[in-house]
Amino acid sequence: MPMLTAAAGRVRAAAAAAAALAAVPAAAQPPPLAVTPCTGLPALGCATLPVPLDRAAPSETLRLPVRVVPATDAPVGTIVLLAGGPGEAALAPSAAFERLVSQAAPRYRVVAFDQRGTGPTALRCGALDGGETSGDLAFAAARCARQLGPRRAHFTTADSVADLEDLRVALGAPRLTLVGVSYGTLVAQQYARTYPGNVAALVLDSTLPPEGTTLLEPDSYAGARRALRALCAGRACRGITTSLPRDVARLSARLTRRGVPGMRVDARGVARPAVFGGPGHPGALFDVFGLGDLATPVRAAFPAAVRAALDGDSSLLWRLARTPDDRGASRPEAFSTALLATTLCGESPLPWTEPTPGPQRIAARDATFAGAPASAFAPFPRPGRGDTLASLCVLWPESGSGRLSAAPLPAVPTLILGGDQDVRTPLEAAARVRDQIPGARVLVLRGAGHSILARGDACVTRSLTRFLAGGTPAAACGRAALDPWRVPVPPRSLAAVAPVRGLPGRPGRTVQAVRLTLRDASNAMNSGRRTAGGVAFTGPRGGTGLVRLRGGALRLTLRRYVFVPGVAVSGTAEVSLSGDRRAHDLVVTGPAASRGVVHIRQRAGFGTLDGRPFRVTLPPPGR
Repeated sequence: MPMLTAAAGRVRAAAAAAAALAAVPAAAQPPPLAVTPCTGLPALGCATLPVPLDRAAPSETLRLPVRVVPATDAPVGTIVLLAGGPGEAALAPSAAFERLVSQAAPRYRVVAFDQRGTGPTALRCGALDGGETSGDLAFAAARCARQLGPRRAHFTTADSVADLEDLRVALGAPRLTLVGVSYGTLVAQQYARTYPGNVAALVLDSTLPPEGTTLLEPDSYAGARRALRALCAGRACRGITTSLPRDVARLSARLTRRGVPGMRVDARGVARPAVFGGPGHPGALFDVFGLGDLATPVRAAFPAAVRAALDGDSSLLWRLARTPDDRGASRPEAFSTALLATTLCGESPLPWTEPTPGPQRIAARDATFAGAPASAFAPFPRPGRGDTLASLCVLWPESGSGRLSAAPLPAVPTLILGGDQDVRTPLEAAARVRDQIPGARVLVLRGAGHSILARGDACVTRSLTRFLAGGTPAAACGRAALDPWRVPVPPRSLAAVAPVRGLPGRPGRTVQAVRLTLRDASNAMNSGRRTAGGVAFTGPRGGTGLVRLRGGALRLTLRRYVFVPGVAVSGTAEVSLSGDRRAHDLVVTGPAASRGVVHIRQRAGFGTLDGRPFRVTLPPPGR
């Protein structure tokens, strides 16, 4: 701790100087951007924006990459896109997001840039980049702070705001229209508070509250309650549950006491016993539900995963917990976890001050959670020491109280976009920002989670075009629905599986188990991990799956994939993109199964199980 305390003193001094300068234009004006055609994207322009690392002592320069989509006609303004995170790089190789916004705003020059600490200037920490578990997170973050040293003081929202002003000057733009997503909405708000006269309009997609991320996240829990009610509305969860909020409340009580056993499967398909939740991490269930903001298959499987956990098996919850989120397991230049820690821990309002020693911080954290009423989190458990923000920041040297500007937001045209299923940046936060900007409008995309513009919804795109042209956008857009069916509850044993018609006993149950396994794999592939060979995923109780596009068909390869306990399925399954051809060739093993081979051609199932041939007519897929 003495090393951290000394480092914190140096960082505080540097941060104070940076904050004092961030609210005024830099003394040295940046030169005009030298824009040249981008390599591989010649219709777009590329440039580099030099900015000082430390504006109080500008000896080191960061070079931020910039990409420009020119207006298709005489430009009426400049749009700057601000990515989320904090830590997410903005410049994807395809430039898909810039193109999408440019199509909605053809008379605007659209500009994107990698903010400091992302892309080629990404902050890196081996301790955090390794993806350590929450139990090690506090110590990993402390090691990261030591590794970054005093430089971490210059990777703040205020620094990004100053860089954005340099970009405006270098572009020669009198004013900017800012389009921010997630954390980018906070950068946009802070820029508007700092340079109100330089803002033409704001478009805030998935909006952070004015104070940024907080420890208790009251808005997120309110959003989660709304999302839970909507998930099973209209008897959408029939056969799974009659009340998802009640199931979540019952499971929450169990997770708080002791957790639920299950199988945790690693990326190689190896399954090991593990306990989900428990006193050390009561917020695990809320964390999984939050992943559904960006992964619709997580939301579709959540009711069944909760039901299975109530029956004593957390395997499906464990698989959902492995779903890649917006960060995933990406490289630091794609998403910098070190910048995430630097920004959140250095700027979030936390219940301690910088000089507070570690033990007192831990006590303050625990007292904050214990002092909040249980109703603030219901039906989820009260968060605890395993909460991600609390673990990440409890030993981080800096504390963020008062680092964000509280100056008023300017009365500029503002469009706020949000999904009514968003938990990480819910509509409650959007409403508080709306109330601070006279005339601001909120557009809700019903049924959607986090990040609205990137979905390419036609109604949202039309509303953006109308807003930028001075018109009135829609107040709501049509439902971006989940699949009409939900993932079924996994069976606890082969004995619980009904045999297919025409094949009684264990062989018939085995064929039905193969069908259930294929259905589970078709769900799991939608939230799998992208690899060079395709999209990879795991079975809930072991084994792996890989799906790739091959010759006009989706080809699924399974290796000892276990959905029904004791039934392992291997082999290939192909479905044409038109859906009119199915060809599956599978080997069945496992202690509970009738061993052998199962072939499926359209609705015909045939093969050999337990040494005996069979042939049956199968129901249509999904039934």
